[in-house]
Amino acid sequence: MSYLINPYMVAPAGVTYPDSLGALNLTVYHADQLVAGGKFDNCLDFNGSSYLVNADNIYAAMSSTGTVSMWIYPDGLVNGQNFWGYGTEGAETFLRVFMDGTGGNVAAGVKVGTPAQWAWLAYCQAGDISAGSWQSLIVTHNGTVPEIYINGVASINSYGVTTDKTVWISGLTGGALGRFGVARYDGSNNGYFDGALDDIGIYSADIGASLASDIYDGGTGKKISEVTTANCKFYSKCDSLSVLNLANDALPV
Repeated sequence: MSYLINPYMVAPAGVTYPDSLGALNLTVYHADQLVAGGKFDNCLDFNGSSYLVNADNIYAAMSSTGTVSMWIYPDGLVNGQNFWGYGTEGAETFLRVFMDGTGGNVAAGVKVGTPAQWAWLAYCQAGDISAGSWQSLIVTHNGTVPEIYINGVASINSYGVTTDKTVWISGLTGGALGRFGVARYDGSNNGYFDGALDDIGIYSADIGASLASDIYDGGTGKKISEVTTANCKFYSKCDSLSVLNLANDALPV
């Protein structure tokens, strides 16, 4: 058995390195973001005002299809707080995944064009997430439509906008501002998340309903490293930092 470090390097069994390629090495801005009490061992803490993880090169893992899988622990249910986003510096164009309202609703959508308009905007249902507990949040796109899986269940309940549901990362011309715990676009960071994230995986393809359910595993949860490596371009257990980089942990392949 060998272990995937990045698309260009394979390490021997049992050896784990940070991502030496650097293309998907995510920058953690505060060393004290790494804390105990995660879904699995340690996790990343976000304070709702200044803590974030820079994932500018997320586009290197996703284009017209993709998946971002993570475990979330919201300290509260606050309208507009972002779990993650990908945007552009000089315009209000973005892909963002966020809390809508204060009733436990997750939303995701893409704004494109000049002036920026929603291409699609999807809503889950109130009560799908709660404060003070760990939940699985997986956002996928298969090249035609998005999906949001909460605790292993496909959870998009309605759309506010359906102009073009095919738009994903590749539709954000000039976009290069990936973030976890906030969304950056139009020159500023917006909607800082207050809570924690754990076991983050970025895939180049839609992982599908079966795998989303397997990751949730009835609430017990499985680490991505225990489930699959197919199309996984970045994986962090959120257990360690290399300097201030989030380690791209080895995966069995």
